Amino acid sequence: MEIFKISKEFLKNYENSQVKWANPLSEFVYYRTYSHYIEEEDRYETWIETIKRIVEATFTIQKKHCQNLRLVWKDQKAQKSAHKMFDKMFNFKFLPAGRGIWGMGSKYFNERQDSTLLNNCAFITTDDILFRNSFAFMWTMNMLMLGVGVGFDTLGAKRNLIIKKPIENLNRVFEIEDSREGWVSSIGHLIDAFFLGKELYQFDYTKIRKKGERIKGFGGIASGYEPLEILHNRIKDLLYKKIGQSLSSVDIFDIMCFIANCVISGNVRRSALICLAEPEDTTLINAKNYNLEENKEAINWRWSANISIKCNQKTNFKNIIEESNYFERGEPGFVFLENAKKYGRIKDGITDTDSNVMGVNPCGEQFLENAELCNLVEVFPSNHSSYEEFEETLKYAFLYAKTVTLVPTLTPETNAVMLKNRRVGVSLSGIIDFFKKVGRKEALKWFDNGYNYLRKVDDIYSDWLCIPRSKKLTTVKPSGTVSLLAGVSAGIHYPYASTYIRRVRVAKDAFYLDAFRKAGYEVEDDKYDNSTAIISFIIKNESIKTQKEVSIWEQIKNAVDMQYYWSDNAVSITAYFKKEERNDLVDVLECFSEGLKGVTFLPFDDNKYEQAPIEEISEETYKEKIKNLKPISFEEIFSKKTEKIMQEGDLYCSNDSCNITKPIISKI
Repeated sequence: MEIFKISKEFLKNYENSQVKWANPLSEFVYYRTYSHYIEEEDRYETWIETIKRIVEATFTIQKKHCQNLRLVWKDQKAQKSAHKMFDKMFNFKFLPAGRGIWGMGSKYFNERQDSTLLNNCAFITTDDILFRNSFAFMWTMNMLMLGVGVGFDTLGAKRNLIIKKPIENLNRVFEIEDSREGWVSSIGHLIDAFFLGKELYQFDYTKIRKKGERIKGFGGIASGYEPLEILHNRIKDLLYKKIGQSLSSVDIFDIMCFIANCVISGNVRRSALICLAEPEDTTLINAKNYNLEENKEAINWRWSANISIKCNQKTNFKNIIEESNYFERGEPGFVFLENAKKYGRIKDGITDTDSNVMGVNPCGEQFLENAELCNLVEVFPSNHSSYEEFEETLKYAFLYAKTVTLVPTLTPETNAVMLKNRRVGVSLSGIIDFFKKVGRKEALKWFDNGYNYLRKVDDIYSDWLCIPRSKKLTTVKPSGTVSLLAGVSAGIHYPYASTYIRRVRVAKDAFYLDAFRKAGYEVEDDKYDNSTAIISFIIKNESIKTQKEVSIWEQIKNAVDMQYYWSDNAVSITAYFKKEERNDLVDVLECFSEGLKGVTFLPFDDNKYEQAPIEEISEETYKEKIKNLKPISFEEIFSKKTEKIMQEGDLYCSNDSCNITKPIISKI
């Protein structure tokens, strides 16, 4: 089958077009995070080439699907649609989620045809632990190693799984292959030895490549065998102590954290975990309260996952907040699973169409069934001048997301649920900007009409492709670097400040640092990591409210309205509260719990510490700092003979509120 190619005549129209980057940070984030290294030419992609790669891969998937099923395919019609999609992305009307920007059409994706790379986050239950044994842990490790964030529950603790003494066989060796599959199968062997009382072999790590060697497939640098050996030892230490006892919720939580620690070792990967705790499980809810003596050692691994409570009608919000050291760490979060089961958009009333969902992804925008992944795309309403233009954008954004559902993963259990549900999440970012631009009432009208329009579009595309209609269509993701590309506020969140310094950490020997110094940017050594340098970007937001100017009530009302008018999945909201609002949190939850599917509260951080990622500055300081800054030609810098850099950013499930850790850029 011939791959789909955009016509050269069309692309000529964009050859001399200026990309409308919001600011130097936007363009730098693109080159650092999403621009592919073109090995044969020893340079990085341009924005035109990135969009071309994404669009051509999207339409190639559609073409392959239609030809395999002997459905109608019209190249001329596809060209027209591809041109529209290209223009929408080129001009920041919509973009795939970060994983899609990097993964769609990548060499890794083209070779494997594994849609895991294009999906953002996932959920797995441990409820079936008695007959699936180590499956949930193996599945989680596999997803984390592919950069997918995972939500999980601890229902397996209610199944009375008694830990058995393994049969240690020192004469047999488990030779670990130097692959993701090899690492994953090793923990399956180890855990099942304790769950089932099976033989436990000696692990042989000799095939695993040495620390610092390049990983050719997914990218990055090998961490060596040590993190895996530490993982094995931690699991063994925990389970040996539990022989003859039942597996607890905290045991499940710790094993998942051990796995995450292993995956992100050496700053090669980053991802996210969220653990859903039962409301009565106070031991687990307080597992990250390190003021408690029994938790002090666990600070070494429990930072790897956030904890949220599956709330119900009996949940006592007051007790949870008062007893969980809440004002110090802003945890646990609150998840309303019953609302997710009963409702799509709240406006549409009880539908029960998603009654099989069991949990939520780490960022809280997608409720999912067991072993299900989510696929997202972002639309930027504030970059539109009319509703008609916005509606047209929704069509092409949805077409991208629906196309991703045509490609299976390499995991049969996951395909079984994803191919049935075809769940997608058309998300909105820059919502606060858009409220300012057209007014709240008009904005919500756009979103309401837009949702109803997408339902019709789904009917059309599902019939054409002969696949099920999507279980859910819309969401509000928290956003990360994708909103930076488009120059809008992230998701439903308010910007940190009107004028501020945004500090970006990079490798100390990154090849582009001299260009920043020559352009007048402040480049300094990281005082906490001698291998890292910091570039300071000076940013200004145009006349919209900031975090410290809005109340906790207004933030939650925004989420409730978006859950009502737009999102049939969920709305990801991290609401920041000030010291004087501490007593309001319980009232907020009790007032709005029926209109929310999830919420996380965090104490407002004034970032007073040294070299903070974001630091507010005055208008006068802003003007002083930008006075001597010179333009930087990133296209020129990244088109010269350079060393390849490690891609970083939303390649993994992450954003400012749900990521485990943030790797630094380094040479490969």
